[in-house]
Amino acid sequence: MTYKAFLKQITARLYSAHQPAALVPVPSRCSSTNPQDARLPFVETVMGQSSVQPCIHDVLVLVHHKGADGRSAISKFRIFFKRHVRLPYNWRLDLQGDIVVMRIASRSQSSVVNLRRSDNRIADFIVAS
Repeated sequence: MTYKAFLKQITARLYSAHQPAALVPVPSRCSSTNPQDARLPFVETVMGQSSVQPCIHDVLVLVHHKGADGRSAISKFRIFFKRHVRLPYNWRLDLQGDIVVMRIASRSQSSVVNLRRSDNRIADFIVAS
């Protein structure tokens, strides 16, 4: 069996030190042979400052909230960030550098999917906390 991969643009929310929060496309590696394989994002392409800090950290965040139908729901997000004193100060978030928020797929925690329209408010809440 031949493994074939391609790049797909996955929508994420970028909290940049230089501009307001915005939805941005993040290139992600996807499998054409098995859609259940992990979609791995290349967040380096939207974070910048790789000469100052090439390492990107990520954490998993679970948010318990009311769904559209009024029942309780759990949304999973992966937060990508860098830590270094020489990164630009992000006065909106009171920290150094940029943050990228991506939604995690329901079937695989190692895979990311496009943010939904309702996820913007949840992402803002996560970053502000």
